[in-house]
Amino acid sequence: MAQQSPRVVATIIWAALLAGPTVFLGVALFLVFGLRGGAGLGAPLAEPALIGGSLALSIVTVALSWLWAVRMRIARPAQGAPRSPAAGFPPGPEADAVARLVVACALCEGGALAAIIVFLQTGKALALAPYALSWLALAAHFPGDRHWAQLTGLPAGAARNPMIRG
Repeated sequence: MAQQSPRVVATIIWAALLAGPTVFLGVALFLVFGLRGGAGLGAPLAEPALIGGSLALSIVTVALSWLWAVRMRIARPAQGAPRSPAAGFPPGPEADAVARLVVACALCEGGALAAIIVFLQTGKALALAPYALSWLALAAHFPGDRHWAQLTGLPAGAARNPMIRG
């Protein structure tokens, strides 16, 4: 079986990580507005604190995804260590870029999912503001040319794939 391009794999992973909070939002909207008529599922415990905490979490995770995750260092295997056949991509800038993208998207997804939990708890539409922030940051991590170059550390356009626009 031919090995896929790391950028194609990264795009598929990005799409799957973006689909998770999107589908979860649909379920939450149905539960809160469809079944409960706008009332949250839980007791409204300290709504401002929950929404504020969710907003703080979203801001921190989005900032970490752009400031740390896209620049994190990847540990290299020891010289001469045997490489397992189940290993994904050979070590290099593109394998590092896939790992960085997964971490950055997971940080944004965590903030989005936490905001949905707060929305389910409170039933307040204001609780979806942190979700929107995290979801937009997650969508912005699409591995287009510029972002992929930032993730790999290579100059933009060095290894352009004509099948992916960005």
